Amino acid sequence: MPSFVLALVITPVVLEVMGRGREILGFRPSLFVILVVIGMTSWAFVARIVRSQTLSLKERTFLDRARVVGSSNFSIMVRHILPNLVPKIAANGALVVAGAIYVEASLSFLGSIGTRMEVLSGKGRYFPRKIQVR
Repeated sequence: MPSFVLALVITPVVLEVMGRGREILGFRPSLFVILVVIGMTSWAFVARIVRSQTLSLKERTFLDRARVVGSSNFSIMVRHILPNLVPKIAANGALVVAGAIYVEASLSFLGSIGTRMEVLSGKGRYFPRKIQVR
């Protein structure tokens, strides 16, 4: 979990430098740093899988046949490679999102970074607002 350790180390440093009162793009500084760290550390997992699958698809015979027919590189990419990558990107993206939620919840549980439960991803599920009916 490099994102967990990195966020745990970087967040207090950024908060000390910037101060706790300023907002960054509408987020509190601690939450913004957590989002940036999770985003920076979690993309490599999906990128490795996409790259390996693309290199595997590149050697398949249906791409050779598409080249012989005269398809452009863009056409091959959109019609042949991308449809084969979408299921893997979606499945691994779901795992990455689950890991990001886990890291965010773990850091919130520790409380050292200052995120409150009401600003986490599941705000609407944990703290529903009362709706007044007229």
